[in-house]
Amino acid sequence: MSTTTDADTVTVLREWLTDYIARPHPELGRSGAICPFVEPSLKRGGIVWRIADWPAGADAAELERLLDDALTTFPELAATESNPVLRALVLAIPGLPPSDWHLIDLVHRRTKDRAVAAGLMVGQFHPYCPAPAVHNPRFPVNRAPVPLFVVRTMALHDILFLQNEPGWVRAYQQRYGHRYRMGRVRDPNLLAAYTTASEYVAGGTPRTTICPGPSPELSVTDTAR
Repeated sequence: MSTTTDADTVTVLREWLTDYIARPHPELGRSGAICPFVEPSLKRGGIVWRIADWPAGADAAELERLLDDALTTFPELAATESNPVLRALVLAIPGLPPSDWHLIDLVHRRTKDRAVAAGLMVGQFHPYCPAPAVHNPRFPVNRAPVPLFVVRTMALHDILFLQNEPGWVRAYQQRYGHRYRMGRVRDPNLLAAYTTASEYVAGGTPRTTICPGPSPELSVTDTAR
C-alpha cells in the first residue's frame, strides 16, 4: 500500500512547477518559461491544490466527474484573485494507475468544449502525455510526475489553442474580441491567429493552423489546451 500523503504530492508538484514549468526548455521552440504565469502565481499563492482519491475499479466517468466538479468550483476561486490569470486549480490524481493514464487525455477531450464555453482552459498532464508544445510539435511538453489536470481562466494568448474549432473561437471572441477591435492587441502572432480564425468562423472555409514563431511582445504559455 502506498504511504504517499497529499502533502507529499503537493511537494512533488511544487518542485515540478518550479523546476520545469516555470523555466525555459531547449526543445520548447521559443524563449522564456514553459508557462510564464507559474512563477508569479506561486509567489502570490495563486495555486489551489486538490488531491483526489482514485477508487479501485473507477473508470473515465469518475475522472470526468472529478474534473467537472473542478470546473464548477473554479470560477468562485478565480473571483478571489485580483488578477484571475494568476489563479489556477491543480487537480491531481496520484492513485491513478499507469494503465489508466490515457484516461486523462480522453477526459480532457470530452471536457474541453464545455470548459471553453465557460471561459476556462483545461490542461492535461501525466508521465506519458503526448500533447505537443505549440512551437515544437515534436516536444511532448505536458509531462508531469503525477497525473493531473490544471484549470485556469481563459487568457488572451489562448487563441493559439482555440483557433481550429468554431465553437472555441466564438467563446474566445466573446471574451477578447473587443480588444482586437479596439486595436489593443499588437502581438503579430495573436493578430494572425485571431484574424484567420475569425475569417474561418465567418466564412466556414477550411483553414491551416497558425504555428506562431517567437513573439517580440508576448510570452506564450505552452501548457493549457
